[in-house]
Amino acid sequence: MRDGSSVGVTLIDEIFARGDLLDYRLAHAARADLCRRLGRVDDARASYERAIALTKQEPERRFLERQLRELQSTDFVAPNRAGRKRSEKTRSL
Repeated sequence: MRDGSSVGVTLIDEIFARGDLLDYRLAHAARADLCRRLGRVDDARASYERAIALTKQEPERRFLERQLRELQSTDFVAPNRAGRKRSEKTRSL
């Protein structure tokens, strides 16, 4: 996250392109979260679905399914770089 979400997605995509970690659920979950932060809803959805398919632990599956549902909701607003949702107004100091 030091270099930003887009750099993170690029790094994960490069790892996948080499054929590494394709069946590692946490790599797909990380990619999903980064794509979500960038507002790349379709990419995030696909990565969440892949992570869910690879997950064997029920609590982890529920968490990922909840993330996917939130992503699919009509109220979803991607957070901006400061971590606030874009719809939130900043307070003046």
